Amino acid sequence: MGLHQSKDAKHFFRHLTKGNKYGKLNDRGEQYYICLMVGLLNKKISPEIESKQKEEIMVRGWSEGLRTHKYQILASVIATEVRRTSIPTDSDRYRKLMLKYLSGDEGLFNLTPQGVDLFDRYSEGGFRIIQEHISDPKELDMFLIELYNNFLEPDE
Repeated sequence: MGLHQSKDAKHFFRHLTKGNKYGKLNDRGEQYYICLMVGLLNKKISPEIESKQKEEIMVRGWSEGLRTHKYQILASVIATEVRRTSIPTDSDRYRKLMLKYLSGDEGLFNLTPQGVDLFDRYSEGGFRIIQEHISDPKELDMFLIELYNNFLEPDE
């Protein structure tokens, strides 16, 4: 069992995966991670994606580039879920939430099946937000500038 990406997201990023003189996204895991971060920043979770509309990606566990950041990623998802669902701040409820979504099995990204679903839904939510603001990206440099301008630039 791995993480999933919608076929719409795969199609949206197709030019960035092929690349050009300005670089490329190396794999679908990088696309997934970008979408996950945008989903988390915006506390945007999508409804479950129908199985015929999604594809499994990153089935071998954490990619080399993300492995060193896995604990920050896992903590970010849990912290966002706590804020999104307004869970009262007591350690027993946090512990139950973490046990619901996290496991010790690194082959499954340290996630339970519910955790995989939660990651997928945040990633798809982030993708939908990106798709609303950036249309058909063709060059990585322009996509990253648009991403920064739309989602990461601090408010003044």
